[in-house]
Amino acid sequence: MKTETITQEEYQKMLFETTLAKSILANQFALNCNEVLKYTPYYRKEIKTYGRPFINQLIKYERKEFEKVDEFDTKRVDEIFQSIDELMNTISRAVLSDWSHLDMIIKEYAKRPNEVMTKLFKENSNDSKRD
Repeated sequence: MKTETITQEEYQKMLFETTLAKSILANQFALNCNEVLKYTPYYRKEIKTYGRPFINQLIKYERKEFEKVDEFDTKRVDEIFQSIDELMNTISRAVLSDWSHLDMIIKEYAKRPNEVMTKLFKENSNDSKRD
């Protein structure tokens, strides 16, 4: 495997872009979840008192961050958010002790996506045949 050397400046830029992407995603999910929380019985007293300014601040950050990524295809961004939202729903239903396994699965997929997906499809296919 060929490795490429990058400068400190290139590394800093890459780190910033990764952090920016994480910030946008984290702010978007926090905003969505907190917006939903407003319509539940839990949104009272302290949560309402502290939640409203927090949500308003997240909206400001979201607008600021998305101004930086205007050149992205909005349909593709929506698809990405939908995929991540589905993943977040799956993770939120997982038992906390399983999260390390989820991390391991994701890392393994990142190393060899075709092999992992082929194995997963085979296992799902075999499970379907048994039912």
